Amino acid sequence: MAKTVVIIGGGVTGTSCAEHVSIYSPDANIVLLAATDVVKTAVSLRKLTKTTDELVLKELPKLLFESPLLNVTVKTGVVDSINAEVQEITLNDGLKLHYDKLCICTGGSPNVSYELMNHPFVVLVRDTDTVKIFEQRLSNAKKIVVVGNGGIALELVFEVVKCKIVWCVKHDHIGTNFFDKGASEFLLPILEQNYVDKECPVRKADTLISKEKRYFVERYKLADSHTITGSALGPDWCLNKNLCGNLTSEKRNVEIKYNCQVAEILPSTFNILNSKKKNVYVKLSNGEIIGCDFIVYATGVKPNVPKIHTKVHQIKCSPEGHLLVDANMRTSIPNIYAGGDCCQASWDQSTYWFQMNLWTQAWQFGAFAGKCIANHLKVNLDLPLDFCFELFTHATKFFGYKVILLGCYNAQKIDKNSCELLVRCTPGIEYVKLVMLNGRVQGATLIGETGLEETIENLIINEIDVGFMGTSLLDPDIDIEDYFD
Repeated sequence: MAKTVVIIGGGVTGTSCAEHVSIYSPDANIVLLAATDVVKTAVSLRKLTKTTDELVLKELPKLLFESPLLNVTVKTGVVDSINAEVQEITLNDGLKLHYDKLCICTGGSPNVSYELMNHPFVVLVRDTDTVKIFEQRLSNAKKIVVVGNGGIALELVFEVVKCKIVWCVKHDHIGTNFFDKGASEFLLPILEQNYVDKECPVRKADTLISKEKRYFVERYKLADSHTITGSALGPDWCLNKNLCGNLTSEKRNVEIKYNCQVAEILPSTFNILNSKKKNVYVKLSNGEIIGCDFIVYATGVKPNVPKIHTKVHQIKCSPEGHLLVDANMRTSIPNIYAGGDCCQASWDQSTYWFQMNLWTQAWQFGAFAGKCIANHLKVNLDLPLDFCFELFTHATKFFGYKVILLGCYNAQKIDKNSCELLVRCTPGIEYVKLVMLNGRVQGATLIGETGLEETIENLIINEIDVGFMGTSLLDPDIDIEDYFD
């Protein structure tokens, strides 16, 4: 009899898993549980290097996603609990589903308190639904406070126009997950461009405009309405959005508050004491009080794991609540797998790879989980770890620049006192940083059209000693490839 594989999550990890189970096990009965009638799927636009893909994310109604996959059914619903002993899932409408193999791809939920989720002047930017709310609120706003320093916050402050932005960053520079201080200083002048569309040559050169049709649906209704169940945003979430405020000036207006956080959202009675009334006031950790139309939180996510009932097996989780998975994406419970932001890799990791909450890794986790599930349906043998887990790679765009991160790009797994940094910077054009250890490249940050990604990837993977080249390794007049052809 055909085995039933249930995948929970309609984001890129879940759809990638469903696609790969379907490809490698065409006789399986696959059910993808999504919180809405729209799912997100990723396709590789092009391969930049052997391990680096430029991804495009698509939002598809479930029928369009199902149609080319003959053994996949997308069901709309939210999981209430999982009974691991009888291998049964209970949805919040009472429906029960049996599974032979289960993959949990439920991603993350906003890393904010219940009070913030329900505050009338707080907007969480996390999924398609929340962006729609943000877009509507922004159209009448003259001033907003943005909290967060990750990828969504970076894109938001760059794309919003006709609105004053006070950006609260708890670090001493922007984009700490991606950049060191030097790289962030390279990007900052873009925020100071006077006229967004007329004066910014980088944006003019960016011709990759999405023509994809966008689908919007109401969020699946839950008893606890504060729960956000939609899949997280993709790298092109700003495209085709009208992110304009209510000011007449076209000038970009961003004020960055470094090393501070929102300490308190002041009570509504504070407005009575202030002559210049605003919708809401925030008190920062530096003591400053700022009035604004609303506050935007883009502060990352925490693992979103459904309730799992088991008496026989212990559920192994990280201190933060991620499901721990082995080198074949299995949890500690038989026949339950996991992928994406809700899980944490517990295998012995490569020197040049580490886990981050990124779309590229969500796609890779889902694909490999799907291959492993399909293989385990046929034979009781493990697959070797996919090559994508040998080298950390991420390709994206920030402030209009192409950004490629390779290996330990910020010396993440290296003693910072023993490594050396090589930097080449041409203001407004490119920023290149190599992390070196004992003459070998450990990681790289490439901003702009550097053309170095394939060469640097080869240097990292093959552990080639280039110490003899010294600083000339980044000499623009020297073609590095000539040394290693």
